[in-house]
Amino acid sequence: MANKRFKKIDHYYHSLEGWFCMEKQYLELLDATPEGGVFVELGCYKGKSTSFIGVEIHKRKRDINFFAIDSFQGATNSTDANEIKAYEGISEIEESYTYNVAPIGNKIKTIVSLTDEAAQYFDDKSVDVIFVDGGHSYEVVKADIEAWLPKMKPNGIMAGHDYMAWIGVNRALTEIFGTPHKVENDCWFIYLDKNKDKFFNRP
Repeated sequence: MANKRFKKIDHYYHSLEGWFCMEKQYLELLDATPEGGVFVELGCYKGKSTSFIGVEIHKRKRDINFFAIDSFQGATNSTDANEIKAYEGISEIEESYTYNVAPIGNKIKTIVSLTDEAAQYFDDKSVDVIFVDGGHSYEVVKADIEAWLPKMKPNGIMAGHDYMAWIGVNRALTEIFGTPHKVENDCWFIYLDKNKDKFFNRP
């Protein structure tokens, strides 16, 4: 039974459509997620990054709760003209995602929702790590960070992509956090334990 459960699954994300190139950063977040912990991905598109982390969870025999959250409706809630244009002509996003993650679907809990609204399904201080990569307009990124920050554990990591590539991401992040603790491969990292008093109300 154990051999069947942990049968070998090789990475196949390279063959999927998408913009994922953050393997090192995703693995840092996976390593930072304790057994039984919660790892949340905001923005999945067609499952390229999701399949990568799902295979890694399987290969490492990790017991974590990985949530992939997306509306699968493109840039419907974005106010950035460039982002809206980028999604023109793209369809069947959810169908492609479902097909692409099927080989490791048991390692993923998918929530179909606007990324900020999905925070309501999580208890405060319950999330270990989160990767914010849904919408890229200032309003959407700010809403995501503000919605999910109370859900993070005080020693958690909030990270995301496109710190320099999208002005809306940079503006929202700078307004809320100031300078990130780390920027690597255009990914930003906020280590919440370095500013517990600033981001969390202590009992």
